[in-house]
Amino acid sequence: MSPYQMNAYAMALKAVGEIIQDYDSDKLFPAYGFGAKMPPDGKISHAFPLNGDSDHPNCVGIEGVLESYFQSLRTVQLYGPTNFAPVINKVA
Repeated sequence: MSPYQMNAYAMALKAVGEIIQDYDSDKLFPAYGFGAKMPPDGKISHAFPLNGDSDHPNCVGIEGVLESYFQSLRTVQLYGPTNFAPVINKVA
């Protein structure tokens, strides 16, 4: 996946995000990635904040989510198999 162009994940984030952000008054979205080796030690994570801040994982608007998504593609190494359950448990 290129960290510089829209892929299927980014297009889905944008399409859904542009609709749901209008229903959130503060436009702050906790955004998590899954299935990646994290720098600097290569530890595998199935629920990491896209913006890199575990204490404050919120991104401002869908544009903030997309910016954080593309930035994370530049810093993490995607790794499978992916497990989506930790993200669901974290945000539930």
